[in-house]
Amino acid sequence: MIKKKHDSTKPLKDFELSSVLDLYLKELKTISTGTKDAHKYHLLASRIFFEIFREQLGEPNNEREINEGRGRIDFTCKNKNKEGIFKNLKELRDIKCPEVMVECKNYENDLTNDEYSQLSERLISDRGVLGFLLCRNKKDKTKILKHCQDRKKGGKYIIVLDDKDVVELANYKLNDEDSSAINDFVENKIKEIID
Repeated sequence: MIKKKHDSTKPLKDFELSSVLDLYLKELKTISTGTKDAHKYHLLASRIFFEIFREQLGEPNNEREINEGRGRIDFTCKNKNKEGIFKNLKELRDIKCPEVMVECKNYENDLTNDEYSQLSERLISDRGVLGFLLCRNKKDKTKILKHCQDRKKGGKYIIVLDDKDVVELANYKLNDEDSSAINDFVENKIKEIID
């Protein structure tokens, strides 16, 4: 646990980052599914996502307004275009992702077509065609993959990550594994959609 207050003008040291990410994961376990804790889940999920990809993505822009305020994205992160999966997706697969769009769903049950459509509508060439749906669990993985493949036909890529996936990615980060484990994880999700 972090005992001293951190000077927010200075970057976190590796041991502090690990402590923060570990605390976030513990907090994730305490959040109940459902609308009551939806906002809490959204904010925590944005922090965890950022900590996992912090070398490659900028700080999350929570509740980003789009279309002159007629729509919102739970959060977006700017692609820093540094070595890693997001740069690789652009250069090797021609998947534009100047920004990565993320929607958070604190549901107990699987996502429906509405959640995929909501994120898909926000994926446009100028913003980026890569999005993540963060959810609590994936019960019907075959159906989830079919939804993602349906969007791929329109040139949009949606990766669904549940708590188990997020914890796995965070553990790669916490265990000081090189970023290739995180990059490979996301690349494998893309391959599942494409194949």
